[in-house]
Amino acid sequence: DPDAIKKFVALYVVGNFIALFATMFVIGPKKQCKKMFEDTRRKTTCFWLFTLVLVLVLACIPGMNLFVIFLALVLQVGASTWYGATYIPYGRRMIIRFCQGTCFSPCPDACKPVEKCTGA
Repeated sequence: DPDAIKKFVALYVVGNFIALFATMFVIGPKKQCKKMFEDTRRKTTCFWLFTLVLVLVLACIPGMNLFVIFLALVLQVGASTWYGATYIPYGRRMIIRFCQGTCFSPCPDACKPVEKCTGA
C-alpha cells in the first residue's frame, strides 16, 4: 500500500528529528549546534538536514512516485551515515576505504574526489 509506505517514511524522518532534539536535550542546544556546524562537518550537516526535509516533503505530496521517495530515502540514509561518521575519528576515511575495497574495487580511483573534499 503506497499510503502505508509514505506514512512509514514520514515517521522515519520525524524519528530522526526527535533523535536530533533528544541529543540537544542531553548536551544542550547551543553545544549541539556548535558541534553540528564546525568547519569539518558544516556541509555534511546542511546536506543531511536538507535530505531529511526533502524526504519528508516528497512523502507528503499526494500522488508522488514511490520510486522517487525511495531514492530520496536512500540518499538520506547515506547522508545520515556520512554525518554520523564525522563524529568518529577517521570515520569518513574508513567509509571511503571500505567502498574502495568493495563497491568500487574495479575502479578504486572513484573515491578520490571525495577524499580531496573531506581531507580523509
